[in-house]
Amino acid sequence: QKVAEDLGLTLRAGFHESIKATLKRSLQAKLAEPKAEKATEEEADGDADAEDADGNADTEDAEHEDTSVVSDPFLSTFGKAGQSDKTACVASVIPFRGRATHLAMFYEHMARFLKGPEASRLCWSFYIVEQFDTGLFNRGWLFNVGLAMAGVSPRDFKCIAIQDLDTLPEVGSGVDFSDCKIPTQLSSEIECYGWLPPYALNAGGVVTMSEDAWLAINGFSNDYEGWGGEDDDLRFRLGQMGFLQGTCGSFCNMSQLAFKPGMADLIRRPPLGRGRFICLDEKAHTPRKHGSMDSMQSKLKEMRFGSDRWVYDGLSSLGFELLRHETRDFPGLPPGAAELNWVKVVPSA
Repeated sequence: QKVAEDLGLTLRAGFHESIKATLKRSLQAKLAEPKAEKATEEEADGDADAEDADGNADTEDAEHEDTSVVSDPFLSTFGKAGQSDKTACVASVIPFRGRATHLAMFYEHMARFLKGPEASRLCWSFYIVEQFDTGLFNRGWLFNVGLAMAGVSPRDFKCIAIQDLDTLPEVGSGVDFSDCKIPTQLSSEIECYGWLPPYALNAGGVVTMSEDAWLAINGFSNDYEGWGGEDDDLRFRLGQMGFLQGTCGSFCNMSQLAFKPGMADLIRRPPLGRGRFICLDEKAHTPRKHGSMDSMQSKLKEMRFGSDRWVYDGLSSLGFELLRHETRDFPGLPPGAAELNWVKVVPSA
């Protein structure tokens, strides 16, 4: 069976190369000039958390930050070329707003995970992408911002993963963030689902792909405001490009999760034991607010029946105002062990 690089990527090379070139031009312009943060007292109150210079959540209102200088994203402690001497570089993109408790737990847990034998052979970049407003949270749009920022990094990422703040690789489990020869759902054994995937057709959670694969599917939709929809849309995008190359694998007899023997056209999942992820305390999660359910269902119905809306809704239509981008060492690790990018954005006016 051909891997993803031999499928639609070569057929649509012009399409995704065009997206890549456009994104780079746009982001280089955004990064060229420092920007002061624009937040009203209402926007800064409670929903948007800031971060201090050590990578810890700041309890003061975000409007009190010193934002007169935004660090050059190409200058870091990782060498002039921004590349480590590790075997491969990977990036993880994490959407964020107002979850200081989970952020502190994420830093502490990931620092322990990165010291393990599987993770320590890689060079790492994390992109915490903060939505700095009080509108409906837009997870897919934030992932696109992080994917775009990773695309202009001086590092050559083998794989770029999308990850939620409260879904973390089990320490010692051998989860491999560089396993992306085809798009792969790394979080296939989740603690809060009984160490199982949520259901057979699920393609969300922690997903890793090559940059070319992300470009080929045009990233996520930007149009799912509020909780839900973007992961199901992602699965349809993967199907459009022939990237659903997994089988039921170790879960074929899990009929309660809609698995069936011989089932195919699923997202690839790693071997049993290498997809183990823990869940952080749900009580510390900010309230999940839905957008229009009718609008969500309408868009998903279009995608289910083969709509081409994914071609013009995604990385190719991404717009945002960059308020802040800083690069520093990952908290809790020695200097140079991993790179942390803090990206603060609002939707374009």
